[in-house]
Amino acid sequence: MNVALVGCGRIKALRPTAARALYTQSDVFNGRVRWAEKNCHEWWVLSGAKGLVHPNTIIEPYEVDLKRVRMAYRQAWAAIVLNQLDNLYFTAYMDLTFHIMAGEFYWGYGLQRGLSERGAKVMLPEEGLTYFQLRSRYTSPKWGGHA
Repeated sequence: MNVALVGCGRIKALRPTAARALYTQSDVFNGRVRWAEKNCHEWWVLSGAKGLVHPNTIIEPYEVDLKRVRMAYRQAWAAIVLNQLDNLYFTAYMDLTFHIMAGEFYWGYGLQRGLSERGAKVMLPEEGLTYFQLRSRYTSPKWGGHA
């Protein structure tokens, strides 16, 4: 089963809303969601403040950017996300492929390693890409963007 973990966006709606709509000012977030909905069985938002969030969960806007926090925060955040995933998938990791559609600040501090150690396959389709490359990718017609 394919599961997408979609990194949140920096710009957020001004009032509480479903996680899937909180970050829609971002072409990259919107492109990630289009890809996840087309190619995965389910997807979750990776929120810098909340950890793992179901797309339909109502959350308040927040100001946490994993690029700007200390390494200890990122490591603790990754442990929280892994715990949330453990509660969801328990022992079924061997049957899962996680597509982490987010930057290294999300997966590079324990999340990728933790999923691999649990037996899941981990894909990093954005590894090494700049923001401008991501924006170009997700706004191209090939990815369902607006060109």
